[in-house]
Amino acid sequence: MPQVTPVIRWCRRVAGILYRCFLEARPAVQGIFLLRFLAGASFAGPLFAGEVVNFALWTGVALWICATVSVYILNGVMDVEEDRINGSSRPVASGKLSVAHAAWVTAGLAVLSVLGSFALGGSTAWSVVVLLALGWIYSGPPFYLKRSPTGWAILGIVVALITYNAGYASNEGQGDILSLLVFAMVMALWLGIVSQTKDLSDIEGDMQAGRRSGPVVWGENVARLFYSGGTLPWWRIHTVSRAFCSKLADPSLRTGVWGYGSCGDHGRSLGQGRQVEAQEALQGVHAHPVRRQLGRRDVVANRKQRF
Repeated sequence: MPQVTPVIRWCRRVAGILYRCFLEARPAVQGIFLLRFLAGASFAGPLFAGEVVNFALWTGVALWICATVSVYILNGVMDVEEDRINGSSRPVASGKLSVAHAAWVTAGLAVLSVLGSFALGGSTAWSVVVLLALGWIYSGPPFYLKRSPTGWAILGIVVALITYNAGYASNEGQGDILSLLVFAMVMALWLGIVSQTKDLSDIEGDMQAGRRSGPVVWGENVARLFYSGGTLPWWRIHTVSRAFCSKLADPSLRTGVWGYGSCGDHGRSLGQGRQVEAQEALQGVHAHPVRRQLGRRDVVANRKQRF
């Protein structure tokens, strides 16, 4: 029994570290990446078909989440200075998770995702490699694309596109490729603008850390006008993609796309959390076609639940 106790303590400690790493990776954002991946997969075929589990698809899902969690933990480690200035309560910034532990988990998940994806085969493997490389280019030296609004916009578009593609490839990749391209391009271009609203709550820390985000370069008021004006055309463009979005094969996925976004960022104050919640919801896969599946009362009820 005395020999078992240290093992139990060690397991509890490791479980605690992994749990805090998951919190650092922003669970709500990971959910959004999961929805994007499954949205791409749905263009290749049904997500749930027959009694046989689609091993390639769901293994691809697990490996993709490992890669995205690794990227976001890395971002938390590299952003620790400005996160502390901005008052973030995420594990690394608050000291609940050491930088060393976060770095080890980041490296472990990156290696696991790469080795697993190459063992699985297909274009998903190279998508994982590209995703990890872009994560480093965004957060780490020598590029630090997080400091440039243009760099972050381009990177956000590319990451969205490869996520949709990875999902499509993991589900055999033999569906309606044209519909996927239209859907992915519309959503990725929209994301390139909308995703930058996350910087509106971090202006002070970004200025002190030397980041040249949109709100820092243009000023908060100009940035808000730019982001709002830049998204208005997409309310018209979404009508073009609406027909293609109906290709989403799985009804449960469509419902999940509409209902997702009720989780805020618990690493910020309530006001900041609401702002980030709205921004994260906008980053999710396109939801408008689902309105045809819901009655007017259901739409209103969903909105009340989310806000």
